Amino acid sequence: MDSDTVLAVAASIVILGSAVAALAKWVIVPAASAVRRWARFMSDWEGEEDRPGVPGRSGVMARLESIEHKTERAEFHLGNGNPVPMRNLVDEHGQQLVALKEQVEVLTAQQAVATNPPD
Repeated sequence: MDSDTVLAVAASIVILGSAVAALAKWVIVPAASAVRRWARFMSDWEGEEDRPGVPGRSGVMARLESIEHKTERAEFHLGNGNPVPMRNLVDEHGQQLVALKEQVEVLTAQQAVATNPPD
């Protein structure tokens, strides 16, 4: 082999190596990143089973169903179908708290008089 052939082979190897490096930087690395993001999305969508030391996680559809169930319960308790709307219950409990506060104030005053009789 003469020196021109060796030089041509060496240049070809350098050019081929540069092309592989560029391909890795601009195609393979972004593609691998996209595959990882897709895998995370799918595991979030489908949920994950329990693993040793890691609790399982429900998928997106199961979580949405849970949110819908909680919303329906809240709507029911806020008066849409509940015979005693939540607002009435809150008002009733507020009135009971006011009555209890008044009773505590009366008992506190009575106890203060009993422990410190007037001279």
